[in-house]
Amino acid sequence: MRKTLGIKYYWGDSISKKKIQSDTVFLPVNEKDEIDYDYMDKYIKAIEKKVITDIVKYKDSIIQQTKDVIND
Repeated sequence: MRKTLGIKYYWGDSISKKKIQSDTVFLPVNEKDEIDYDYMDKYIKAIEKKVITDIVKYKDSIIQQTKDVIND
C-alpha cells in the first residue's frame, strides 16, 4: 500500500485517514462480480514463493563465496 500511495503522496503531504478514505482501490472480481479472495490468496502465495526462491539463491551464493574464500 505504501508503494502505491507513495506515488500519489510525497514527503510533506502526509497520508491522512481522510485522504486514504477518498482513494479508490481496485480489487479483482470473479465471474459473479464478487471480490475474488481466492485469486488474491494465490497471487500473494506466488509472490511469497518467488521471494523465498530469490532469498535462497542469494544465500546459496553467499555460502559458495565463503567456501571459495576458505578453500583458497
